[in-house]
Amino acid sequence: MEEIKYLPDLPKEVLLNIFSYIDWRSINNLMITSKELYFFIKRNFYKFEKIVKLYSLCIEEVLEKNSEKTIQITYINVKRQTAVNSFKIISLKPSELNVFESFLQRVDFSVLKNLFIFLNNQTNFIDVLNRYITCESVFICIKIFLCDHEGNIHIPFTLLSKFTRVKNLSISLDYPLKIAPPPSLFPISNSLRHIKIDEGNGVEIIDFHTIQRLVESNPEIYDIKINSTLKDKYRDIAKGIRCGQIKRRVKFCTHTIIYAKFIVNEEDDCFLSLKNYLQYVDHENVNDFSYYDDDGKKIDYECLVFYTGDLICQKCGEKDTLCVMLLREF
Repeated sequence: MEEIKYLPDLPKEVLLNIFSYIDWRSINNLMITSKELYFFIKRNFYKFEKIVKLYSLCIEEVLEKNSEKTIQITYINVKRQTAVNSFKIISLKPSELNVFESFLQRVDFSVLKNLFIFLNNQTNFIDVLNRYITCESVFICIKIFLCDHEGNIHIPFTLLSKFTRVKNLSISLDYPLKIAPPPSLFPISNSLRHIKIDEGNGVEIIDFHTIQRLVESNPEIYDIKINSTLKDKYRDIAKGIRCGQIKRRVKFCTHTIIYAKFIVNEEDDCFLSLKNYLQYVDHENVNDFSYYDDDGKKIDYECLVFYTGDLICQKCGEKDTLCVMLLREF
């Protein structure tokens, strides 16, 4: 039985520092006979708590009922698999970054599986996170949504460059700058299976060479979705999806449909470009652009270009399917 009777005559900051070294999770019974000390610990317990493992972390900007914006930090402990605490920053002042930083100092990122960031003009929080997180675990999912009118486009990708094993990656940015981040900032691994990128405000997040590199480096990738208003870019994307490259990289017997989907909303030259490119691919149905929706209704190729081809698994000889489609949004 641990017993604390009297509140030491020390400043609050010193007490917080002292109590932060106590392993509170290892204490089964605690007797506090000082009422003042009891309320002190109760009010500040979240600052003392030692998080053993962190499974999921969400950094989200929330608009309260009084129209006040707050940054809400929600984390899930790997032992309980439930939201065990909600850490809120009431106002967005620079001094509160220190509070967020003190939270990160108590976090063990070694088994972090899910990371979600939804912020508007608050990339400084990502900058702080970038200084503390060094994770080599396999991420199940990473989602980042940012709208930064100051143009700090490199901050989220500097963080992403630390994650070398990611299965599902989703990025949505709204920046005023029309520049692409350096390709080296994208995570390069053999674990990517799904990647989704929403480009807002005419910003090219991923270029032809980066897509080509991701396809070559991730033999299990089966889903590439890029939503953008940059219609000229899709000519390069179509050229980047090389059936021969994907075919050579198929090493596992997953037998899944490998497809790339490209969405445009402007000119038809994107459709013609992809159609002309596919004519040089040696597959039987290269000129078959017919597509049927869920109701069995045929969709004309001017609205949708669709192509499928067989990929032979190098390990077992069975066929996988490669699908390339170009959708038009009206």
